[in-house]
Amino acid sequence: MARLSKAGERVACHLGMDGDSFEEDYRYQPGRWTKPVYAIGNRYWSAGAAPPKHVHGTLHDFDEPWRRVVSSYDGKTVLWTNGED
Repeated sequence: MARLSKAGERVACHLGMDGDSFEEDYRYQPGRWTKPVYAIGNRYWSAGAAPPKHVHGTLHDFDEPWRRVVSSYDGKTVLWTNGED
């Protein structure tokens, strides 16, 4: 079982998901992002003060900009989301 990162724990809590296999099941392209990014359906999530940045080159994997969301879990954690509703 992969160790759950702090970002993964925050996203899992916000979405009401079990953190036990969250890192293995939802981590999107490890190593390509400055922060962990998680793919759940057609939506991508991350956590932290600033949105994640792509590590390789200037091209973005997504057409839309990252949107800031305050976690419904604790009301203060900053999350970032991108993708279709």
